[in-house]
Amino acid sequence: MNLSTTHVGLLQQHWNQLFDSTNEIYGDEGAFLRRTGMTVIQLVVFWSVGGLFLLADVLKPAWLIKYKVQPFEELPSYRIKHLLRVVVVNQLVSAPAGYFWNWLEVQRGSDMGRDLPTVQVFLRDLICVILCYEFVFYYTHRLIHHRRIFKYFHKRHHEWTAPVALSAMYAHPLEFFFSNIIVLMGPLITGCHTTVTFAWAVILPLEVLFSHSGYHLPFCLPPEFHDYHHIKVVNNYGIIGIMDYLHGTDRLFRKTKYFQQRRWVFSFTPVQELIPDGKEEQKRK
Repeated sequence: MNLSTTHVGLLQQHWNQLFDSTNEIYGDEGAFLRRTGMTVIQLVVFWSVGGLFLLADVLKPAWLIKYKVQPFEELPSYRIKHLLRVVVVNQLVSAPAGYFWNWLEVQRGSDMGRDLPTVQVFLRDLICVILCYEFVFYYTHRLIHHRRIFKYFHKRHHEWTAPVALSAMYAHPLEFFFSNIIVLMGPLITGCHTTVTFAWAVILPLEVLFSHSGYHLPFCLPPEFHDYHHIKVVNNYGIIGIMDYLHGTDRLFRKTKYFQQRRWVFSFTPVQELIPDGKEEQKRK
């Protein structure tokens, strides 16, 4: 028995059931499933994982605080309430962007059908979506850091010099509205299958939450790259770092301990102990 073929067949069967159930009601050949599914997935991932990070910042467990990149700062209740209010308002205000973009994807002829893509096509399109986001986000992010624009929009996001996870969506409503459009640019350009957008809806909130969390946790995405951006307000405008490397906008970052500590850690020893002050720790005898 070819196990991989069996698994693909089961996935296709479950996908057919989901596709048919929504199409039977809305009759839009997968457009509703794509739009609503991506929104629901993003919200569930953002609030579940972000909520855990917020709980950690409030309870301050000693075993977790040691993974903080910056010195721990108290998070008063009034600031938490303000943070939650801004995030919820932004999510409500930006909702129309998703519906408009879904309409554009329909016009573009994006793959919203019942046939699942091959693994190769799925991975190819997902990588293209991620690279597209890195490219577009870099230039738009760098633009709103221009001295003539920064104070009107992006300055609000940088009120958090030591960011927390949920502050990823703490921004001016207009900035957040357009950031949602940027998020969906990759799927629109590639015309990828709906399952690729669902994977993107998981990856993106996880990326922004971990990069803003301030915690360098074992086996998790290191936050130093974007954390340094919040400390200095300059440098590191992208997500992955490809565009920053090409433009040289990570030069200051590369001279700091944060650059050396920006790596995946596969042990429970905090990276600050593994690489103190940005220098490799000698092997213990």
